[in-house]
This record gives sequence, C-alpha cells and structure tokens, in this order.
Amino acid sequence: MKMVRKNLTLLMLILLLTACSIESEQAVKDISTSVQDQLNNKRDQDNVNVLAVKGGELQDYPNSTIGDAFTEFFRDPTWKNFKADTGENVVEFTGYMMYENATVKARLQFLLSEDDYFEVGALSFNDVPQNILMTNSLIAEIFESYESSE
Repeated sequence: MKMVRKNLTLLMLILLLTACSIESEQAVKDISTSVQDQLNNKRDQDNVNVLAVKGGELQDYPNSTIGDAFTEFFRDPTWKNFKADTGENVVEFTGYMMYENATVKARLQFLLSEDDYFEVGALSFNDVPQNILMTNSLIAEIFESYESSE
C-alpha cells in the first residue's frame, strides 16, 4: 500500500509538471508570436500595400477607413505584408479582442489584386479558421462600433 501511494504521488507530480510545461510552452509561443507581429508591424509600417489597406474603405462602410476602425476596435493592432505561395500580395492584420468572454487573437487577411483593389480573405481566432459568416459578422461589428463612437 505504501508503494502504491508513493507511485501515485510520483505520477501526480509528473502530471502536474507536464501540465505546467505545456502551459509554459504555450506562453512562450504566444509571447514569441506577439513580438514577431510587432517587428513585422514596424518593418511594414510604410509599406505601400499596408498603407493602401489601412487607408482603404469597404463598400458597405464608405465613411470609415479600415485602419481607423480596426485601431479603435482591437488591442495591439499589427499589420504586415507578404507574398502568398499563390503569388498574391497579402496584407495581414492581427489584434486582440473579446469573444465569448475571452480575449482572442484575431488574424484577418486582405488579398490585393493587380488593379489596386483588395478583398477580405481568411479570418482566424487564436489560429482557428473562421467561416465567411463569422468574418462578415466581425467586420459589421467593427465598423458599426467605430461609426457609433464618432
């Protein structure tokens, strides 16, 4: 019995340490990603594609720029430009928001076309892809919140 209790205690200690290790790894990953986002934001702050999207407007919200509305809605907003594997220019926004009573990291991509137009692309919350309904709902919430605060 003494041996069983000792083994159970040891097993519980190992499980606790493993759980702490997993949480620590996730925390380090989150910090690393946030730092990388901030570095990309600084690097691309004067990028012509980033400036085009930030200064652009969506058809349903012609009186508000994307940059202003997103900056007001999200915490720690960042922007970066990159070329996708498909060859498309992508401007990617990241920022933190409340969703279902929890803070999530939203990532929204804008796809740029050759003729200086862009369209809304993929959305994810904490790297979990969201569907087009969620994307449209979020955009409506962002701009309606911004326009009502003016």
